[in-house]
Amino acid sequence: MNMVYVLYEERESSQLCGVRCVCDTWDSAVAHMKLLIQNNHLYSDFSEINFEAGYSESDPTYSENSYSNYYIKQMEKM
Repeated sequence: MNMVYVLYEERESSQLCGVRCVCDTWDSAVAHMKLLIQNNHLYSDFSEINFEAGYSESDPTYSENSYSNYYIKQMEKM
């Protein structure tokens, strides 16, 4: 089974949501997620980040007005 790893961002505004990259390996998707987090001003020492699970949350207290979450999903290639 050939798999791809889709890195998705969820933001407070649906216009900013969407796929950020599609990678052939989990490690590539995690590396891209790390780069996005590094350059995202919404992330801080209080952010919840779990690279092993492929999930990050900019504000664990959840502010409806300003947040950014990243997810990595494994999908089968078509």
